[in-house]
Amino acid sequence: MRISHWADPDSLKLLSYMARETADINLWLVATYRTDELHRRHPLTATLAELSRDRFTTRTVESVLAIQVRAGLHTGECRVTGNDLSGLAVHIASRLCDLAGTREVLVSGTVRDLVIGSTLSFEDRGVRTLKGVPGEWHLLSVSADNR
Repeated sequence: MRISHWADPDSLKLLSYMARETADINLWLVATYRTDELHRRHPLTATLAELSRDRFTTRTVESVLAIQVRAGLHTGECRVTGNDLSGLAVHIASRLCDLAGTREVLVSGTVRDLVIGSTLSFEDRGVRTLKGVPGEWHLLSVSADNR
């Protein structure tokens, strides 16, 4: 449910109704909201307190689950088979993704060379061999200044 972002009276009534009507079955009702906008006088605060007090919730989550993403980018020739991509370029990108840290975009020197003159900046991550890939590869991380 994304309706709780607006926390209008009808949305809050629907949230309360659904929590009460499904209380006796094993069901997850997920309502999202931004904790930075939730304060004592916010309409959602009272609804969450009511649901918790009436034991319709076992736990009220008041923070966003941070999804940590990493990515590996390379460019090169790919084979397209149906909806699948394959080939050495795909394999290299996969290896870069495996090496990337949390919240990091790791790119090959090839990608960096292709975007020279852009506003992107990179941090050097050294030269590495990649499993199943011939040669050594210059790796770079997209600078945090770009994110």
